[in-house]
Amino acid sequence: MQPPEVNRPLLRLPRERWAWVAMALGLGLLWPSSTSLYYGIISSGWQMTDATVTYSTLRSERRWQDVDIRYTYAVEGHEYRGERWCYSFFINRQRTRTVAMLAKQAEYPLGTRTRVAVDPHDPTRSVLEPGPHFDDLLWIGAGFMFLLTGWSSGRKDERIAGAAGHEAAAARTRPGAHRYRTALVLGVIGLVVVSLGLYRIYDRLTSASWPTVEGRVLYSHTSGGSTSGSHLTVISYEYLMAGRRLSGTASLYAGHDETVALAKSHTVGEAVAVHYDPKHPERSAIVTGINWHYYVLPMIALAFLLLAALAKAVADAKRNRP
Repeated sequence: MQPPEVNRPLLRLPRERWAWVAMALGLGLLWPSSTSLYYGIISSGWQMTDATVTYSTLRSERRWQDVDIRYTYAVEGHEYRGERWCYSFFINRQRTRTVAMLAKQAEYPLGTRTRVAVDPHDPTRSVLEPGPHFDDLLWIGAGFMFLLTGWSSGRKDERIAGAAGHEAAAARTRPGAHRYRTALVLGVIGLVVVSLGLYRIYDRLTSASWPTVEGRVLYSHTSGGSTSGSHLTVISYEYLMAGRRLSGTASLYAGHDETVALAKSHTVGEAVAVHYDPKHPERSAIVTGINWHYYVLPMIALAFLLLAALAKAVADAKRNRP
C-alpha cells in the first residue's frame, strides 16, 4: 500500500547555520553584481553631456586600489556633481592591479573636458564610461551557486529519517530536473564564460581592420622589476574625433621582453595610431592581435563544462542505484 500524498510547501527554510551563511553570501554577491551589470547595460543608452574633471587621484590601500575621479556637468541649466567612472562590481575593481588603475586615472587629469553619460530619468546619476563589464557575470553565477546550495538544504529535510515509503514517495514527486540542478548551474556558467572569452577574441581580431586616427600616449608603465615570469604593461592614450576628446587603455600580459618592448615603443607624449570602431568611436585599440592570455577564459569555461558533465553523471548514477 502506498503512503498517502502529503502537501509540502514549495519552500522549506534551511535549519543548518552553514546554509544560512551560504544564502547570505550568495545574496551579498548576487545583488550588487546584478545591479552593477543592469546599470552598466542601460547606461549605454543614456544621453551624453559635457563635463569637467574637478578631482583625479588614485586611492590605494594595503589590499585594494581604486580611482577617485570627480566631475561636474550641467543638465537643463542645473549643475550636478558625479564621481562614478564605470559600472563594475567592486571586487573586480579591487582585483585590478595598481598599474592599471594608474593608467585609468591618467586618462582623466584635473581640468580635463570630457563627456559623461547621464540618466535621463535621474540627472544625479551619471557615469564616465557607460557600458557593462561582463566580468560581473562570474560573480552573479557564484552568487546563484551559494544561494541555491543553501536553499536546497531546506528541501533535504524532506528526506531525513522517516519511513522508507515516505522517502520513495518524495523521490517520485521530486521533478527530474532537480537531480541535475548542480550540473545545470555549472553548465550555464560555463556557457556564459566561454561566450565572454570568444567575444574578447573576436573583438580583438576585428579591431585590426578598424580605421585609424592619430592619438597621444598619456601613461605607459610595466609592472614588476625582475626579468622572469609574466608582466603587465598598461598604456593610456587620448585621441580626437569630430572635436571630441576620447581616451582608452591598452594592456598586454606577457613575458618581460615583450611587455617592456611595448612600453618602450609607446612612451608618454608620443604620437600613436589608434584603431577606432567607426560605428562607436569611443571603442578603440592601439594593440591588436591576441596572445595566450586570451585563451584563459575559454579554458576556465571548459573546466566548468567538464564539471557539469561529471555532476550529471553522478546524478544519473544515484538515480540508477538499486
